[in-house]
Amino acid sequence: AKAKVEEAAGSPILDALQAMATDIYQSTLGLAQDVAGLTFAAPRFSVDVYMWAVAHVRSAPTLAVKVYNGDDSTMNDFTSFAVYAAGVIFCVYVGVVALNLVLVLFTSVKDYFQGYLVLPTKIPIINQKLPELLMALRDDLQVEVFDRVRTFKCDKWIIPLEGQTGKPSLKGAVASLAMAMSACMMLSCAPAIHALVKSGADKAGAEAIAYTVGTALGLQYLAKQAA
Repeated sequence: AKAKVEEAAGSPILDALQAMATDIYQSTLGLAQDVAGLTFAAPRFSVDVYMWAVAHVRSAPTLAVKVYNGDDSTMNDFTSFAVYAAGVIFCVYVGVVALNLVLVLFTSVKDYFQGYLVLPTKIPIINQKLPELLMALRDDLQVEVFDRVRTFKCDKWIIPLEGQTGKPSLKGAVASLAMAMSACMMLSCAPAIHALVKSGADKAGAEAIAYTVGTALGLQYLAKQAA
């Protein structure tokens, strides 16, 4: 038995498995350290958020006066925020939709090749059963890693921003993206519309706004057709 263990210990397969186990351990340890760091930083972050909120509450009367007086700098800040928000919203929507589609693609490919996700119990070519130690490692990897991958499913939307139900699909993704694009394009027009309203009639500016808003409305129509 001792000879078998020594033989298995010198196996390239065992060395590779030990290397993978070491990588997993180091990654898990790094994750634990990150979680601990975030946990200890949470009180300081909470204080910073509170101070930020109090500062904005205290500045509310001044902001109300500036809005009432039509302060140009304040109005520009509002429209700039609309553009910033449009960029954030669009990127988050695109990222979430892409994540769902990638997971659906992964599960589809995984299901097709599911038979290849079963580790062999014998050494290929010579058709010899794996040593007892390697067989134990093989069983642990099969149960804890490969079987979990084999049974993984993506039957629901992750973070359904539009309240989507059912399995993610390209049809649902097109509708969500079209609506997000439409709304974000309209938000991004805020500075141009504000400038047009402030400075009066401007044919070139009005045409640019009409073109952009028209495109946004066209995307809404396409989204309804795809839904």
